[in-house]
Amino acid sequence: MSFQQEKKHRHKWATVQENENFKTQKCQCGQKRSVWKCELCKGEYFREGHHKCKKGVNDIVDYLELEQIIHMITDAQPIPYTLCAVQNRRRDYALLSFLALTGMRVSEALSIWKRQVNLEDSGWVEIRNVKILKRRKEPILKDFGIPREGVLKPLTDLFLAHYSTLKGRNIRVFNINRTTAWRITMFMTGKWCHFFRSQRISFLVNKFRSTVIAADMQGIKSPSTIAHYYKGGWNHFKEGLKG
Repeated sequence: MSFQQEKKHRHKWATVQENENFKTQKCQCGQKRSVWKCELCKGEYFREGHHKCKKGVNDIVDYLELEQIIHMITDAQPIPYTLCAVQNRRRDYALLSFLALTGMRVSEALSIWKRQVNLEDSGWVEIRNVKILKRRKEPILKDFGIPREGVLKPLTDLFLAHYSTLKGRNIRVFNINRTTAWRITMFMTGKWCHFFRSQRISFLVNKFRSTVIAADMQGIKSPSTIAHYYKGGWNHFKEGLKG
């Protein structure tokens, strides 16, 4: 089946039970919500929107290690394109890598122009003046850095492999629309695009143990909205607690 012919099924819902009780899990806003399971794709979801976070059908997120995210992307099955297959597959892997490396919203990633990418630093790829789209009342621009060395190097290499093929400076790095980006991500990983943003924020919050730093790096207005990403405890501060 070609990418264009791919059909989405309508979820057939069933409640999920654990120990004779309905299964619940915390939403992004911190409140518990009922978990439903689709009998066709076997995926577990929050079925209905929520009055606080105003999300629709959301995947329940498991926070992964960096190596797991890298393998998810590098081992992903490519879309069976019939035209421009090599070029499109290179772009698709670059898109997934870029979302995982930066934690940008998909609309922010698709708005990047080639001229915004700076390769002068031998150790980093810098993405300059990215407009944070959720800050419309007080628009801000943020810079993002992608490491050329270390654990994340395989993803950076995938992004640069696509970037190096772009001709001219006044073109978008990913010349596709949001719908195509979401379909690419779902086809290759089974995840929604925002999954990679959640993973990145979780990594930053737990790496620096600070929602303030993570919120500033991602252009998030209120650090309290990402407090639920922190997974640490008192045992991380044993030496400091001794006085």
